[in-house]
Amino acid sequence: MSHPLLTVEDVSKTYDGFKAITNLTFYLFEGELRTVIGPNGAGKTTLLSCLMGFLLIDSGSILIDGEAPDALATRRVLGYLPERLTFDRWMTGRDYMQYHHELAGMPEATRKLDCEALLEKVELHPSTWSVAVKKYSRGMLQRLGFAQALVGKPRYLLLDEPASGMDPHGVLIVRQLLKTLKEDGLTILLNSHQLDQI
Repeated sequence: MSHPLLTVEDVSKTYDGFKAITNLTFYLFEGELRTVIGPNGAGKTTLLSCLMGFLLIDSGSILIDGEAPDALATRRVLGYLPERLTFDRWMTGRDYMQYHHELAGMPEATRKLDCEALLEKVELHPSTWSVAVKKYSRGMLQRLGFAQALVGKPRYLLLDEPASGMDPHGVLIVRQLLKTLKEDGLTILLNSHQLDQI
């Protein structure tokens, strides 16, 4: 039997006396797509923040490829789409992607083509690539965030409400994208409270 690539064992996290996560254990294997389901306030976003190394856990253990969440080696293999997106709103969609492509240490020679391929993958129309992000709709921002999460060719994707703010067509795009990424071998953990989308 294969070994899990991502292990969460007996993890707890408390904020000012409020227990956001209590003794959580689960394992994620290569190529799996798993979902975390629960109402708002159930600790789903807290869990992803712990997996990203943004928050320290109170107890337990999290390992990704045998490394701590905040290790540089871990950061190189993770793609992350947060629930609350933050953008440099003066940038165009293309600028934003190329900026993150450079931050990820990807080759300059392929920067333009790599970024355009990802924007096409999330079906952001080419006419929007040169538009300032501040003019994007909520659904367009969500697609741009999804494209950015794929910039470094991650092996793991952590997705926090990936279809948030999207119209029905956008939801279908996300579903197809997840199917394709899973077929490509990515290991995916997503959370949502929208059971119809799950």
